Amino acid sequence: MGPRRLNSYQNSISLYDAWRVREPNQKDFTWHSSNLRIRSRLDRIYMTEGLLNLVSYNTFSPSSWSDHSFVHLDFDLPDSTRRGPGYWKFNSRLLSDDAYCTLIKNILTNWRLKKNMNFQTSPCGGILGKSKSVH
Repeated sequence: MGPRRLNSYQNSISLYDAWRVREPNQKDFTWHSSNLRIRSRLDRIYMTEGLLNLVSYNTFSPSSWSDHSFVHLDFDLPDSTRRGPGYWKFNSRLLSDDAYCTLIKNILTNWRLKKNMNFQTSPCGGILGKSKSVH
């Protein structure tokens, strides 16, 4: 989908580019070519007008393992926002599940091959990514 069609679709469903609304005249980029000659703001967060009013912070940060920057977005939620009864916690028993560990290893191996990454040892034998440094 080209930029014009994306923009038309975005407008038709009332979504807004959070960063562009906050920074209408700023030029910044979330992707660059390896020689830094080509760059673009490819990574965006679209949201409704109601959510835009809650955005308190929106910026980009470089990533050590990708040619794309991280997109940071913070919300100031109203005090009256109800929270659930608990919090998310990883089920550590999955680390003993051979099928789960094989699935994760395969996903990460494929990702690593695409990104030229090495992995540190972990309970599943390679969950944590570490970039190769080139000097």
